Amino acid sequence: VIKVKEPQPSECKLLNKNQILFAYLHLAADPKQAELLLESGSTCIAYETITDNNNRLPLLQPMSEIAGRMSIQSGAHHLEKTQGGSGVLLSGATGVESAQVLVLGGGVVGMNAAKVALGMGAQVIILNRSLSKRLTDFQQQHTSQLSINLSSQANIEQQLETADLVIGAALVAGASAPKLITRDMLKLMKKGSVLADVSIDQG
Repeated sequence: VIKVKEPQPSECKLLNKNQILFAYLHLAADPKQAELLLESGSTCIAYETITDNNNRLPLLQPMSEIAGRMSIQSGAHHLEKTQGGSGVLLSGATGVESAQVLVLGGGVVGMNAAKVALGMGAQVIILNRSLSKRLTDFQQQHTSQLSINLSSQANIEQQLETADLVIGAALVAGASAPKLITRDMLKLMKKGSVLADVSIDQG
C-alpha cells in the first residue's frame, strides 16, 4: 500500500499482516496510530525515516523544501492587516523597515524558508543547535540581511521580542520535534506577529 499521508484510523483497521505500508507516518506525534498499525500486523515503512549512505533523508527533503518555502508565503499572508496581522511587509517599503524573520532550525526547511524570506527582502535570523559549514557559507552569501546564532532559550527569547514572523523548523529524525517555544515565551512576541510551525506534525 503506497500513500503520501498517514492512514486514517479506519484505514489502519483494513491493513493485515500480509501487507506493506509505505507512507509519511510521523508516528512520534501520533501514538494511537502507532498502536493501530502494530495491531494490524502489517510492515510499515515511514518515508521520513529512510536515510541514504550519507545519513541524509532523501524522501523527506523534497517535502521539507516545499514546506519551508510555503511557510514564508503563508506567514506573509497572515501578517496582513486583513488577517489580523501587524500589516508589516517582509520587503519593507520606502521609509519603512523590512520585517524581521526568525527561523528556528537550519536544516532543509529552515534553509528554504530563509532563502525565500531573504529573496523578499526580509532581515533573517537563523538559530540552530550547531553552526555547520553549510550555514556559515550561507551566511557569507547574505551578510547584510542574515545572521546565524546558536539556538538557546536565551537567544530564542531575545529574538522573539523583535520578530515579525517566526518559523518553527526544528527536526529530530524519527522522534518528536523539540518544543522550543513555551506558552509563556509566546507572550514575548509583538502584537500582530505570526508563528508558523512547520514541525508541528512531528509533535
